[in-house]
Order: sequence, then C-alpha cells, then structure tokens
Amino acid sequence: MTPLAIDFVAAPRRQIGVVGFVLFLAGAATLAAVSFDLDDKEEQRASAEARLRSLTRAIAAHQPVKTAAVAPGRSANTAASASGPAGKILPQLKAPWHTLLGELESASGLPVALLGVDADARSRHLRLTGEAKSIDDMLAFVERLRESKHLQDVFLLGHEARTVGAVSVIAFTVAASWPEARDGAR
Repeated sequence: MTPLAIDFVAAPRRQIGVVGFVLFLAGAATLAAVSFDLDDKEEQRASAEARLRSLTRAIAAHQPVKTAAVAPGRSANTAASASGPAGKILPQLKAPWHTLLGELESASGLPVALLGVDADARSRHLRLTGEAKSIDDMLAFVERLRESKHLQDVFLLGHEARTVGAVSVIAFTVAASWPEARDGAR
C-alpha cells in the first residue's frame, strides 16, 4: 500500500484552463452589457420624469381646476356619474364591502367552498360560485344568504354535479344584490 501524500501547508496550484478563461470573459462581457443597458434605462426614466413634470406644469398653468357642482335635487351619485372617472370609483367606495364580506363569511360555516365572488358596485349585484358536498348543504347556504339582513334578491342560478378526483361535489352559482345605503350609512 502506498502512503498518501497529504501536505496541509502548500496548496496545489491549478492552471486556469481555456474553458474557465472563456467563461470568465463571457461573464465580464455580460456584466458590461447589462451595466450599459441599466444606465440607458435610467437616463430614459429621468427624461420621462422631466417631461411629465413639464407637461403637468403646462396643463396646470393653462387649465383651471374644475369642481363638479351638485345641482339642487341631484344626488352626489348622479353628479359623480357625470364627471367621468370619479363616477366609476364612487360606487366602489360607497359599497358596504365590510358588511357584505361579513355576511358571506358567516354563511360559510356550512360545508360549502366559495370559489368566486364577482361584485358590481354600480348595480349592487353579487355573483357567487361555489361547491358543496351535497344538495342539502348548497340549499342551506342559499337559505342562509336569503335570511341575511344585508342581502336581497338571493337566487340560485344553477347547479351541477361534478366529480373531482374520487369526490363528487355540487357546483353552483348564486346571484344576490344589496340594498342602496340610506343617509350615508354603510
């Protein structure tokens, strides 16, 4: 048996191979290209920000700020609906989201999985999709929503039996709406 030649003092010197040198050069070239591209993008961003500031100043100097005056007898909703983007956002902000989501959460104590909630605040309509283990569970869920003080016009739009793996479930869709808030109350 030959003894092992272990020397802990002197580290062996390796020669850099051609492949290692080529990889080093490729990495350096890639780093340089990314660096130049980053500098170019930074200059483009600074130029766009400067142009945005100048356009904002020019628009502010030439156009006075218009406020939507609410005529007597018109509600803020109708005034906002005529004023463009604010008319699209105002119904979303006035919707009683906390109350509606609380109602859905309290009704979800049954073995029902809610898969989707589509809400349209402008028309105050909800469309719920879900799955239940049985028809009885689905009907109990719909009935619990009908008993809610914060939902109205709750209807089961459709259902179908599906098999997911080895489990059969009832997929369903429910439509509901909520009443319009009075006196600014949510």
